[in-house]
Amino acid sequence: RSGELPLGALFAQSNLGIVTAAGFKLLPRPEYRATGVVRLRSHDALAQAIGCLKQLYDEGIVSTSFHIANRFRTTSTFSPCLYDFLVQRHPDKPLEWVRAEVERLVGKEVRDAWTMAGAMLGRKRVVRAQMARFREVMSRAGQVQFTTQALIENAKKVLTPLSFIPAIHDKLTFILAAEPVFALTRGVPTDVTLKGVYWPIEYPPTHDPLEPDAGPAGVLYGLPIFPLDGAIAAQATRDLTRLIESHGFDAYVTLNVLDGKALEGVINVTFDLRDSQRTKQAHACIAALHDWCIEQGFPPYRLGNQFTAGVISKMRPRTIQTLQALKRVLDPNGILSPGKYQL
Repeated sequence: RSGELPLGALFAQSNLGIVTAAGFKLLPRPEYRATGVVRLRSHDALAQAIGCLKQLYDEGIVSTSFHIANRFRTTSTFSPCLYDFLVQRHPDKPLEWVRAEVERLVGKEVRDAWTMAGAMLGRKRVVRAQMARFREVMSRAGQVQFTTQALIENAKKVLTPLSFIPAIHDKLTFILAAEPVFALTRGVPTDVTLKGVYWPIEYPPTHDPLEPDAGPAGVLYGLPIFPLDGAIAAQATRDLTRLIESHGFDAYVTLNVLDGKALEGVINVTFDLRDSQRTKQAHACIAALHDWCIEQGFPPYRLGNQFTAGVISKMRPRTIQTLQALKRVLDPNGILSPGKYQL
């Protein structure tokens, strides 16, 4: 560090550093934890919801990263979980029935335009107070609910004897299938979310699901950074969704809160790699997304090599000069990722 300039940030997710070791920061197991979920019925509620969330960060009520996902992202996350669960529960059913049942259940349970979720953890009395304030503030924008492991276990105990009732059976099925996703908020790792890559194109995958490059599912991302400002983020995601739809694709959007100050956008399209024309259209779509982001002042924090030239050519000369100067100082011999980002 130099004065108040955090130079260490230059090496995070960049091509200016060499990885010499890796480690995990372990946290004490909290006495109590809860996952706050906010459901937004329409896109019109997004601006207010992000504004409310920022207020909670400013107040210190929320400190962990919250994730804000649109309906396409939420659907692609839960659908493979349901599919795998139903295949195991009903091995005699044809796969066409399983797929149709997944679409029915997801259509019933995932009806919101956006879903916000994040964890609160610590001493039980403190978390309870945080939950009360969270509900008070976030209820202005959407429907608030909390999930804890105890609530999940109690729900299973109560609902299981009543599962002969169709509506309760559907709810219980969704809860059981989605448990690995809920467990993420408790720090339990899972690879089930990776399966969402395959859902729009081919599911179940005919290859090793941990090797996405081996299958036909194509995914391209745009990764802009937005300020944690509700009006800006809502308008930007609306414009980018329209841009992606104009190219004939669905927009899968997640906004991740960074340090209570910014939103990390993860915006992707999916396509079938076996279709060369569709593949070209997807590349053109993401190139257009990058152009829009640069023009609006939301630069991507990471780029694929195929998009570097187009993005760099649209950056301000002073920005490029600054990057080149940093490169000369930190890598005078040009040995770190030579040519990356045309530096």
